Amino acid sequence: MSSTLIIMFTVIFCLAATGLRAVEEKAATDKNAPDPKVMELMKPGPEHQQLAKLAGTWNLTCKFWMAPDAPPMETQGTMTIKAVFDGRFVAGEFTSTMHGQPFNGRSLNGYDRSAKEYVSIWYDSMGTGATRLSGQSSDGGRTITYAGEMTCPIQGHVQLKQVETHQSDDRFTLIGYQTKDGKEQKTMELVYTRKL
Repeated sequence: MSSTLIIMFTVIFCLAATGLRAVEEKAATDKNAPDPKVMELMKPGPEHQQLAKLAGTWNLTCKFWMAPDAPPMETQGTMTIKAVFDGRFVAGEFTSTMHGQPFNGRSLNGYDRSAKEYVSIWYDSMGTGATRLSGQSSDGGRTITYAGEMTCPIQGHVQLKQVETHQSDDRFTLIGYQTKDGKEQKTMELVYTRKL
């Protein structure tokens, strides 16, 4: 075999090997590429656009029932809500007074597109626990019914339900219930009015 032919076969073999390696590397890269469906679920969706409408400052009228037959404790407060993480969540900062003392709380609400449910976390300056709720809506987020649980220092483990109802872009209510001894009782009523 002539040396020219050997050189030509060597060049062809090297090119083929290089091309095969490039194809294999591309296949490996494609295997590691994120699934477009997964990437879509990681982006904010229409539920997040609805939640983003909550951004702003709100005046609150608050009623809390400590016992079913007792009159509610009433207070006023302010909630400032901001969209965070490119609109994936809305974070709230609440300020008020409770029992004559400053009372501050934080909330984080969003919509988990993978789980297909609304999510809500609340924690405040009067306890060391956090309330975690998840919810559903059948009307595009105008009414969201949340369910979850918390551990109360007085009552122990408590089942919760909260119903968030949007009357307009400038007013909504949050009604809270807890189940004790198999009976559901109203414990909270918050009326949010946008501060203009």
